[in-house]
Formats: sequence, structure tokens, C-alpha cells
Amino acid sequence: MKISFVCSILVFELGSLISGVAHNSITLIIGRAISGIGAAGQSSGSYYIMSMGVEPSRRPVFTSIIGAGYGIANVLGPIVGGALAAYVTWRWCFYINLPIGGTAAAVILLFFKPRSSSRSNKRQPTLRQKLLKMDFIGVLLVMGLVVCYILALQYGGLERPWNDSVVIGLLVGFGVISLVFGAWELFLGNNAMVPLRLLKPRIYLVSCIYWFLFGSGWYIVLYYLPIYFQSIDGVSAIGSGVRNLPVIISVIFYTIFSGGFVTKTGWAQPVMVVGSAIAVLGSGLLYHLDIGTSTGQWIGYQIAAGIGYGSAFQMPMVINQAVAPVKDLPQVTAILLCKFHPLSYLRNSWYYGIRLEG
Repeated sequence: MKISFVCSILVFELGSLISGVAHNSITLIIGRAISGIGAAGQSSGSYYIMSMGVEPSRRPVFTSIIGAGYGIANVLGPIVGGALAAYVTWRWCFYINLPIGGTAAAVILLFFKPRSSSRSNKRQPTLRQKLLKMDFIGVLLVMGLVVCYILALQYGGLERPWNDSVVIGLLVGFGVISLVFGAWELFLGNNAMVPLRLLKPRIYLVSCIYWFLFGSGWYIVLYYLPIYFQSIDGVSAIGSGVRNLPVIISVIFYTIFSGGFVTKTGWAQPVMVVGSAIAVLGSGLLYHLDIGTSTGQWIGYQIAAGIGYGSAFQMPMVINQAVAPVKDLPQVTAILLCKFHPLSYLRNSWYYGIRLEG
């Protein structure tokens, strides 16, 4: 477990290095693809590492801290990246990952020790047995359907009309590959990338649906707020990042607060309901941003949205970390993150494509 997580960090570092030294777009794309492979291991591995090192009763607050770290990265990323690109060189947007990732890998190697109760006494499978159980065909099918979907929305209504044969073919390919992927996962059973037995318990399925819908709304806020400040108020990329601080700081604070609240009370579902209601209210207020909106208004609107999104942001992960057996934690975590990040991106790419066409 520890070695796998460190290897994912090293793969991410390799991709960052390739991107930093790139002299053409092909090399940059290859570097970003390699970084994506490493980032996939880090995103799910961080939650699994945490669950193996923390008592179950304390997982909610630590899960929320991981989410808060994501929120901090949302703040510092655009600001630091914009400053590096403007005043140093864009290459340092990738080079900066090297010392940070190296430090993280060293800390995990030197200091992380799983709890004794989380260690399995069963004989561990060999590397060959692990590779044979990996669903490589499922991975290729998912990559294919995602590429078809994104390209169809990239072309449709922008570069080609919606009734163009290429766009129709891509959409048909997306549907066909999705059906093939479902049939393949059903055929593999417990060895599938997405074991269907993990989608039968209502708690897992509802958590995935909730996080997919909730994450879609959150990403729309993250996407359009900087565009609003840059296009309407004419501020720079760095200035836009600074103006996003109210929503991000609210998300960070209430993510940690809600995690501590659930740790003390065990009430996760009420937090999800109340947080969603406040997020809807805050998003409705953000909808009223217009030319000449006062500073007090856009700060207040962002704070309201941040309270809602921050409160319920990590609740599906908190619930799944609490109820999933140790042997299912890696897959449950990965499935939930798949519903939150990639599928939210897919849903929002459709939304952005339709908006751009209009």
C-alpha cells in the first residue's frame, strides 16, 4: 500500500518534469498524461492511506482535512501559477511539483505506519497475481467512451454542426462503448474495475449519485466565477484568484467544521441535507451577479455558497469510509471519486458546450 502510493507520487513527478522541459505541444501532452496517471493514484490513495492510519471514529475530521487541502490548492494554484507564468516562466508551474512531491513521498516512506488492526494476516498475492486481476480492458473502454464524449461536445455546435457524421459517430460510439463496458464489468464479476456488488448496497449508490450532482454544481461555480471577474470586471488572472478567496475560504472552514461535527455527533445525513439547501441558496445568489455588482454582494454571495458546499462536500466520503469493510475500502473510494471528479467533468463539459453554442 505505502509503496504503491509513493510510486504514484513518483509517476506524477515524472510527468511534471516532462511537462516542464517540454519544447513542443506533443511532449507537453505526454507529460500531462503521465501526471494524470500518478494523480489518479494519489487522489484515491490519500483517502486509503488515511483510513489505514486513523481510527474509524476519527476518520470524518481527517477526511475533511483532505478536502480542505483540496480547497487550499484551489486557492493557491491559480494565484501561484499565474504569478509564476507572469513573472518567472510557465515551466515553474510544473517544476514546483518536484520538491513538494519529493517531500510528500519522503514523509510517507519514513513516518507512515498503518494501524495494527488494519493489517491483514492473509497471505498477500504475488505481483503476477495482482496484474492478472487488474481490469486493463475496462480501463481502455472507459478511456474510449470518455474521449468519444468529450470530442463530440468539443466539435458539436462549435467546429461542426450537431448533425455532422463525425459528431453523430462519436455520440454513437460513446453509447456503444458504454454498453460494452457495462457488459464487460458484469462478465468479470468481482474482478471487474467496478464490481457490481459494490453498487448494490444503497449507501454506496446514493453516495455516488449525491456526490456526482453536488460536485457538478461546485465545479460550475469554480469554473465561472473567475471568468466573471476577468470578463466583467477586467481583472487579471491573479486578481480573479484573489477575488475567489471568499468562497474557497468558506469551503475550507466549513469542510473542517462539518468533519469535526460528524466526528462528535455521528450525524452525517442531516449535514448533507442542510449543506445542499444552503448550496442551492448560495448558487441562486451567484446567479444574480451582473455588471456593477457591488463588492459586498459578490463577497456575501460567495460566502453563502461556500458554507453550503463546504459543509456537505466530504460527507459521502465520510459515510463510505465509516461503513465500508477494510477489504473494500480501496474500490469503494475509487468508485466514489470516479463519480465525483470524472463524471462531474463530463456532465459539466456538456453544460459548457451547450452554453458556448448558445
